[in-house]
Amino acid sequence: MKLRTGTAFVLMICLIVFSVGFGAYRGWSRERAEVEKAYDGLNELVSSSNSRLEDMLSRRVEAANSLLTVARRHLPDTDEAIRALTEDRDTLANQSSLAEKAEANRRFAQHAEALLALLAQQPSVQQNARDLAYVAQPGYLRTVLQNSEAQASEDQFTQAVQSFSDAVAQYNLAADDYNRELNGSFSGWVARLLGVKAIDRFSDATQISFSVSPALRIPPRPQGAVADMTLMSVLDEQTVTDLETLSQRLEQATGGRLYVLAVDFLNKASPEDYARATFEQWGLKSRDALLVMAVGDHSRVITGGSDALKVLDQITLDRLFGRYFDPLYQNLEYSRAAATLAQAAAQELAKPKTLDVSGLFGSFAEADLTEKEPEKEPGQSAQKPAEEGGASLTHILNTMLNNVQQLNESKASARRFNWRGVLIWGLVIYFIFFRKKSRKRR
Repeated sequence: MKLRTGTAFVLMICLIVFSVGFGAYRGWSRERAEVEKAYDGLNELVSSSNSRLEDMLSRRVEAANSLLTVARRHLPDTDEAIRALTEDRDTLANQSSLAEKAEANRRFAQHAEALLALLAQQPSVQQNARDLAYVAQPGYLRTVLQNSEAQASEDQFTQAVQSFSDAVAQYNLAADDYNRELNGSFSGWVARLLGVKAIDRFSDATQISFSVSPALRIPPRPQGAVADMTLMSVLDEQTVTDLETLSQRLEQATGGRLYVLAVDFLNKASPEDYARATFEQWGLKSRDALLVMAVGDHSRVITGGSDALKVLDQITLDRLFGRYFDPLYQNLEYSRAAATLAQAAAQELAKPKTLDVSGLFGSFAEADLTEKEPEKEPGQSAQKPAEEGGASLTHILNTMLNNVQQLNESKASARRFNWRGVLIWGLVIYFIFFRKKSRKRR
């Protein structure tokens, strides 16, 4: 009898210890998870690609990419002005802290202006109508730089740093409170024995490191078939009208259209990726084709739906670009190049029919279409067929702060011992062992 009583007593003590330990471990682990949830929100805060901060930095990087593209056509990469702006651009774009990005942004305007002034003095720029228009005052590059300056001003950075600092302060407050209670209570002592650890805190919000992804600036789909978004409107009015007519005639013959998009720069995106993204965003169809001309980058590409690229395969596109487009494009004859290539590509898409192009593109059209193919083939050509057709910083910040607030509200209940469980277990043991013993004595 004494053995049974002693066993029951030991069992009760073990169950009580288990209940206390389990309650402490679960309560503190749950509270730690809430604090870590706020930590995850803080990390997501600085890595979100759709945030306002990243958008204004992305525009700053885009302006630098465009300016450096033009500069490298006239100056060596070792030029001090190019190297200075490249360093600023890389700091803004690559993994670096907010403090480092703020410093690079302050230097950016000075280095960009110095490079523009140097380019304006170059004889090669003075002899190139396209690049002279980009560099001139006011010109495309100066306008882009001014717009990026307005969006990435020092005040904007100050506001961004303040937002980060507020978020970090909220997180550190929750972490400090957790660590203090964990180290100063009996339940916290039990939880630490079972492996629950204190939480690290952030030291400085400006040391949070992140990178900026380049953005594809795709214009909205035009009402017609042609969108000339360039500074100089490289496609003249008559060429645009004739390209629209050609596209309509092609649609009547094949059910597909030929679209033309002219832009200045691609922000370091490959022509193939940019064209494919445009094709998909515009919602073009399997029989449609799209010519993209990036005159500032001096690149070009044709993409299309699966049916169109069965006709305009890579070999065919190499031949068309080399014979009808590249020689004119090299001489900055953009309207003539687009008109000649569009006619040739439309005839390929219309086969075995012959597309009627009478009355289009003036007297030079037939001469261009009968020019001999140059010896040198271009490097850029077709691409694979295109398919037919995150959360913001503010939202994440609000979510994180709400998590911290909920954590503070639930803190008291999370840290209490599970006394209810202890009482229940004690009553169960009493009725099983001691109640039976009292009945036998009677």
